[in-house]
Amino acid sequence: MKRLIPLLVLVLTLSPLIVSAAALSVPSPSNSSIEPCLRVCPAGDFGFHIVVRDLASNPVVGSMVVIDFCGCSNVVLCPVSTTDPYLRASPCSIRQVTDASGSVNFPIRAGGVCGGAGAVVYADGVLLAYRSVASPDQNGNLIVDGPDVALLAAKIGSGDPTGDLDCDGLVTQADSDILTHVHIGHLCPPPDPTPSSRTTWGRLKTIYR
Repeated sequence: MKRLIPLLVLVLTLSPLIVSAAALSVPSPSNSSIEPCLRVCPAGDFGFHIVVRDLASNPVVGSMVVIDFCGCSNVVLCPVSTTDPYLRASPCSIRQVTDASGSVNFPIRAGGVCGGAGAVVYADGVLLAYRSVASPDQNGNLIVDGPDVALLAAKIGSGDPTGDLDCDGLVTQADSDILTHVHIGHLCPPPDPTPSSRTTWGRLKTIYR
């Protein structure tokens, strides 16, 4: 019993330190950096940058960051491709793990827009932020073309975040120029090929010979 007393004292001494260390690894919304504008394009040529930090403002390495579009019915993710730089957390959300600096970048391949607090950003299950979604693909048909030009033109002069492609707080001619000069014609990358059924047919022929 006497041998157990020093061990118990050591455990009780270290317990607050262990709890404190565990708490520091929890993502902190106020200390993390989340890009103010979430913009998507079928070609994936916008980035959405996030740095996850804990309560002591230390970067959280290996944090699972999820962007949830499930509340945005007009946002359409491109079909799954082996070239996607992120994984699907669900049919309407994507995920990626932070690097050694606690950072992650999502070049999101999608179309469509979502106003208000539509998209939700989480890190290890902790809510970090809500974001509106802007896109040169205004109608969400996964190609940037003429109808999108017209839809964005109708928003010029407003503060509609779904048309603010340069993230300056207003929809201006500069946003229209970004659509027409940079993103016009953009579409999703090819989806993963459908597996061939030749192997199955070969097995069937062997069975019935």
